[in-house]
Parts: sequence; structure tokens; C-alpha cells
Amino acid sequence: MNLQALKTPRGCLTSIFIVLVVVGLFAVGVLRKEAELPVISLAAEEIPLPFSLPFYGNHIPNTLPSTFLTMAILILIGLAYNRAQRQEGPPSRFRVAVEAVAEGMLDFMENAVGENARIFFPLVATFFLFIAVSNWCGILPGFGSVGVLAPHHAEETAIAEHEVEHEEEAVAEHGEGEEHVEMELVPFFRSANAHLSTTLALAIVSVAAA
Repeated sequence: MNLQALKTPRGCLTSIFIVLVVVGLFAVGVLRKEAELPVISLAAEEIPLPFSLPFYGNHIPNTLPSTFLTMAILILIGLAYNRAQRQEGPPSRFRVAVEAVAEGMLDFMENAVGENARIFFPLVATFFLFIAVSNWCGILPGFGSVGVLAPHHAEETAIAEHEVEHEEEAVAEHGEGEEHVEMELVPFFRSANAHLSTTLALAIVSVAAA
């Protein structure tokens, strides 16, 4: 960066303008008391079911369908590559693309690990592909936008003032004698990596495999 440009009148005015904008945005965020604070949740939303499932009951986390979708995509890619590998003649573009990705990951691991790269390659490559495909699925249309309406359950970690304000607004709008049930959209799909249990499961598998 050329520091001489900052010493010119135009550079000084630009720097002052940027500083004022940053300070102004910070002041607006601090002084805006009526802004609702976001509720931070590590747990996935629960999808209500019309029937009961073992270990889950009548609710399942919406990261579970995303996990099975990610696994299905990886399994289909593996089956398609196995079929392409058995075909005679010149390799197809799909086979070349898969082998290029695998060789690239293996070369990267050999540069980082050395001779033991082929030992850890299956585990590391599986983790990488699972996390990558799961994140890519999270940007597909329908993720986070298509779901069912379910009663909203306040998070235990929500700020008390935030809950009190909602209760006061509900009483003022619906009256004291009416019970206000707030509905929220529970999406069918949510990225599997958004759930803390996925990270914990990958950590347990990596430690057990090592």
C-alpha cells in the first residue's frame, strides 16, 4: 500500500470518512436499545412427526435428514465411480474428475505427513468429503426455507429481558385471558455440520481410529 497517497488531501478525507462511518455504525448498534438480540442455539430444530421412532420419539432433529442426504450423495458417487472403473475403453470424464480430486488430496497429505499419508488418507479424505458435501448441500434451495410450522419453544439461553418484552407484547396484543402461541418455521433440512453432535461424532471417530 502506498502511504504517500494517504498524506494527500483526498487521502485524508477518505480516511476520515471511513472512520466516521465505522464510528457511526458502532454508535447506532450501541444506542439502538429496541433491537432484538439473536438467540444462539447449538441444538438443531426438532421436526414434529405424526408417529414415534425409536430413540427419537415423535421428533427428530432437522440435521438428521441432511446427514442421510450427504451419505447418500457420497455413496452414489462411490458406486458410480466403481461402475466407471469397470468399463472398458478410455476413462470417462467423471472417473477422471474423481481421480483428480483423490490424487490432489493425496499429494497434499504426502507433503504434510510424509510417508504415512496413505495410512491416514482414507480417514482424512472421508472427513473432508463429508464436511464439504454437507456444507455445499446447505446452500441448496430448500435448506432452511422449506419446512413445517411448529409452536415456538423459547431457548433456555435466551436473555431474560428479551423474553419479558415478548410476553408484554403478547399480553398487550391478545389480552391477558388469551394464550398466545407463537409459531415458527422448522425447516426439514439443515446442514449437518450445524449440529454440535456431528463435530463430536467426527472427533470420537478420529480418536478411535488413531
